[in-house]
Order: sequence, then structure tokens, then C-alpha cells
Amino acid sequence: MAALFPNQFSLSKILSLSLFISIFFFTISHSDDFSALLAFKSRADTSNFLTSWSRNAPCSSWIGVKCHPITRRVVKIVLNHLNLTGSIHPLIHLTQIRHLSLHHNSLSSIPNFDFWPNLKHVYLSNNKFSGEFPPGIYLLKRLRRLDLSFNEFSGEIPVKELNQLPHLMTLRLEFNSLSGSLGADEKKTVASVKEFNVSGNNFSGKIPNWLSKFPVAAFAGKVRETSRLDQI
Repeated sequence: MAALFPNQFSLSKILSLSLFISIFFFTISHSDDFSALLAFKSRADTSNFLTSWSRNAPCSSWIGVKCHPITRRVVKIVLNHLNLTGSIHPLIHLTQIRHLSLHHNSLSSIPNFDFWPNLKHVYLSNNKFSGEFPPGIYLLKRLRRLDLSFNEFSGEIPVKELNQLPHLMTLRLEFNSLSGSLGADEKKTVASVKEFNVSGNNFSGKIPNWLSKFPVAAFAGKVRETSRLDQI
């Protein structure tokens, strides 16, 4: 019976050490999140709307920011209509973020999506993002809403990558400068999509059968030479 005490003591030490490591990790990660936000603020907030952002202030007082109640990691950002400019690259350190909403600003540079594997909702419409579709979208397995409309993206849509998102419900890419096909030859489709719009782009070719449930307006504008597969 007495032999149990050393084991119990060892177990107690292990549990205490594990708790200490967890608290230390959460503290460091939380601090990294705030550093990332302050770096973003220093570059993007030229109109000085984010005056509540201070390292000494609790997360609950930071306008547009929500943190997890236990880990205190940033999980949600809503900063719309604030005339934010420049790059959102400092936000790549927010690895636990679930909801990112920055629509109706003047932001112009976006990193790869694979920095944010936990994202569920992305609203980046009405900005000045340009270049090809941000890579790494296929890694966002929890993604439900993606709105990149009214920007300046060009090139093709990564149809194969989007087809790997089992929970995607909203895909809005209207009024960019995207081109190419909509993946009519792809066998795998995103059946979960309920809201879809690619109007005002430069697509050509056939409209896939799985997209035929959406109205013609979802493909209108600059869409050229399109026809439904069931009419071929």
C-alpha cells in the first residue's frame, strides 16, 4: 500500500507540470495574437478607428475582436467599413481564428489561406485585393462561408481545391477579373453550396450540372459562351 504513494506523488507532479505548460503556452499564444493585431493596426488603421486596441486592455474592450473565454486566443474579427488599408499579412499569426470579416475597406494584400486552418467564415468583399486566387483554400476543411466579391482577383478559380471543402455553403466571387472555366469536367462537386455567384467575371465554357440550380443572374455580366451541360 505504501508503494502507491510515490506513484501518486509522481502523477501529481506530472499533472502540475502539464497544467503549468498549458498555461504558459496559452499565455504566449495570447500575447502573440495581440502582437499580430497591433502590427496590423499600425499599418492598416490610417484613420485611427482602433484606439481601443491596447496591450494593457482586456480582449473584451478591443473593438471588433472576440477571444476564446479559456485560451484567450483570438477567434473572431469584425472590422467592416473602417477605411482600413494595406496588407492583412500580420493576421497570419491568428491561427485559432474562426471568423474573419473585413469587408468594405481598402485592403490590398492577402496571404495564403493555409495560415488559418480553423476558419469557418471569411468576408473580404469590397476591398482592393488583387492577383490570383489565394492558395491553400483546400486546407480550410471547416470553411462554410467565403465571400471575395467586388475585388480585383484574376486568373482561374481553383475548382479542384474548392471541391475538397465538405461544408462550404456560400461562394461569392462576383465582380472580380477571374477567368477560365467553372470546372464542368470535374467529377467531384461541392454539393453543400447553397449560395453561389460568379457574375461580372470573364468565365467561358460550360456551366457544370451541379451549378444549374442557381439562377442565370449568378453567371451574368462578363460570362461568355456558357451553356448548361444538360442542354448539350
